[in-house]
Amino acid sequence: MRIDYNILWFEDNKSSFETKTKIVKEIIEDLGFEFPSPRHEIDGENLAKIEYDKYDLIIADLNLAGVKAH
Repeated sequence: MRIDYNILWFEDNKSSFETKTKIVKEIIEDLGFEFPSPRHEIDGENLAKIEYDKYDLIIADLNLAGVKAH
């Protein structure tokens, strides 16, 4: 029996998300987990509605376009 490994992913660059998803998928599956499609957040508008406890891993792009680091 394989277990789902749920990922919440913050990435604003579509090609970067697609490329990195392939790499992460391979790692997760090699560890024996199922890899359901990650929840992909782009603009952060839904932050208050996300049920964070449903996710096993959160991946965040630290250089989201238009967002200034403090």
